[in-house]
Amino acid sequence: MLKGVSRHVGGLCAGFIVAFSGSTASFAVIHEVAILDGSFSPAQANVIVGDTVRWVHQGTGFHTTTSTTGLWDSSVLLPGESFDYTFSDPGIYNYTSTTDTGMNGRIVVERGYGVNIISPGQGSRFNPGDNVNVQLSLSDPDALVTEIVLNVLHSGATTTLTNQSTNLVFTITNIVEGLHRLTATAYGGGTNRASTPITIAVGDVNPNPTPDTPVITNVTLTASFQMRFIVLGTSGVMHEILASPTVDTNASWTVVGSGVPVDGKFEYTDPAAVVNRRFYRVRAMAH
Repeated sequence: MLKGVSRHVGGLCAGFIVAFSGSTASFAVIHEVAILDGSFSPAQANVIVGDTVRWVHQGTGFHTTTSTTGLWDSSVLLPGESFDYTFSDPGIYNYTSTTDTGMNGRIVVERGYGVNIISPGQGSRFNPGDNVNVQLSLSDPDALVTEIVLNVLHSGATTTLTNQSTNLVFTITNIVEGLHRLTATAYGGGTNRASTPITIAVGDVNPNPTPDTPVITNVTLTASFQMRFIVLGTSGVMHEILASPTVDTNASWTVVGSGVPVDGKFEYTDPAAVVNRRFYRVRAMAH
């Protein structure tokens, strides 16, 4: 089964998304495939159940993306337009352009390895010094929990609880006061997947994120391996993008860019992602 059709103008290149931890999250992944004059690039995209493939017309002629078994048909796309499908079942899906039958592509869809935080729940409150049990669920028993990262919002401090484990219950000991964002990451099928983050409060703080708590969303890796994402934050306030090669307790976070949201968001592209494996977080500056 395929679902989730959309059509829109814009977008670039081809690629896949890596998973992020800390103050970011990796949700449904968008894989971009370029429609060129005479070919699709890449000709084969490997995705996970629940991911979306976005075909972006970068040529000059008229083309379509059409399943060879009739499962989808974009109709004619003009240069600059794009077309989305979300894959919900594993399998091999071949497609072509009806305006040039020499153009052929393939989407290989594998099972996902999702991870979810069952408890504590969003907005849970604890006292400083408490031990907090974190219970997880995995969509596949062969997947491994690679990280549980506790990020103290606005301070940049992180704590990694585990690495390469089949356990589904972990304990944060002697938790410190503050607003914490908790993310779990699992590995399976060659792919890391992060849970939807939850926020918990320790001590006398608001357990629900405020408009000053920015988030990263709509993450895309372009064909030239530049990382692109949208930052949601407070309009008119300067936000800094920080990157680190790791998310452990010794992580060194470096400012790699900045921006000011307009209507609550701005787009950021990291050209250095082509040579660096990076994790990202964003922080709002004082205002």
